[in-house]
Amino acid sequence: MEKKSRASNGLATAREASEKLPAQPPSVSVEMAHPPYYVLISHSTLSGTSQAISFRHPTIQYHYSDDSPLSLLPQHPQEHVLVLNHDPQPSAAPPTVQSISKTLIVTRLKVEEAPGAAAAVGDHDGKNDKMFIVETCTDDRSGMCTL
Repeated sequence: MEKKSRASNGLATAREASEKLPAQPPSVSVEMAHPPYYVLISHSTLSGTSQAISFRHPTIQYHYSDDSPLSLLPQHPQEHVLVLNHDPQPSAAPPTVQSISKTLIVTRLKVEEAPGAAAAVGDHDGKNDKMFIVETCTDDRSGMCTL
């Protein structure tokens, strides 16, 4: 199953930086019965001599292997689409994430504790209270980010 994150929140636009994409998408080892329940985008923008970091919760859409890949394409120029690949089978490869947007680069995928999630009132139904943190970047000056 793929978790598709759509972030149409006005992130800075930059020139295409496909030559800076890593050969393999960032991945993380998740050795647990359920994947992290929460997803957070950590976005870095380099502007002149300063660096700004913003955090956002993406809009999530589930995309299955038998769904049309055309539904993954951005719906408008300012929309950024990240694809988080997760196979629930125990023998599957670790989760990976990649950007299919021209101006957004994924630099890292990590798993951390979700602050306050364990204390949340409600039925947890065995969900994993950790969160995926997807680190992304753009550079306002040149369309590149420093990794």
